Amino acid sequence: PYQRDIMDAINDPTVPEVVVMSSAQVGKTELLLNGIGFHIDYDPAPIMLLQPTEGMAEAFSKDRLQPMIRDTPALNGKVKDVKSRGSENTILH
Repeated sequence: PYQRDIMDAINDPTVPEVVVMSSAQVGKTELLLNGIGFHIDYDPAPIMLLQPTEGMAEAFSKDRLQPMIRDTPALNGKVKDVKSRGSENTILH
C-alpha cells in the first residue's frame, strides 16, 4: 500500500520529479520497472535510468529490464530485441 502513492506520482504528468528515500529491500526496483513498463505501454517517452557503474547498468538491463519486457505480453514487441554491433538497441542504449 505504501507504494501506491509513489506509483501515482510516477504516472502523474503534473509531477516533474519523484524522490524516494527508503530502507533496503522494500520494492524500489519494482517501482522503477513498473514506471518504465507504464511508459513503454501507455505513454511512450524518453527514459533515462542511471546506475552507479557500467557493470551495474548492464546487470540491471540483462537481469531485470529485458526479462520484464520479454515476459510481459503488453510490452513484448514494443521494444526491439537487443542486437549485437550496429544496433540502435543495445544493453546500455
